[in-house]
Amino acid sequence: MRISKLTYRELETMLSVQETAEEQGILPTAPDGLLRKMEEELGEVMEAATDGDPVRLREEFGDLLFTVVLAARAHGVNIGMALLETNLKVYHRCFYVRDRSKAAGRDTRELTEKEREDLWAEAKRQNGAGNGDV
Repeated sequence: MRISKLTYRELETMLSVQETAEEQGILPTAPDGLLRKMEEELGEVMEAATDGDPVRLREEFGDLLFTVVLAARAHGVNIGMALLETNLKVYHRCFYVRDRSKAAGRDTRELTEKEREDLWAEAKRQNGAGNGDV
């Protein structure tokens, strides 16, 4: 599956829209309310995925991403740092799964879903369980 890349420009635009709307009192800023809004948006993504409408699904994912970033900011999370840390975690875990598969004489594409999940869980334990759930 090939999708278009998310660029820095789109992220900057999203932050600018959020900041402008917040300054004008248009968007909610209460951290707890935004967490509930994230749940609502996730539900809409799940409905759209079930419906099979790719346009609606794209729109709902956009709403969810927008809301996740808004909620993170409301909680004082540095979005750039959060993404950097997650990217590094996933990067290291991917290499762990690849290396363990290779050591067993297997290609990662040949692994069952269960085998991948087990190796992923093992990679999480190796890198510390307190590092998030990705």
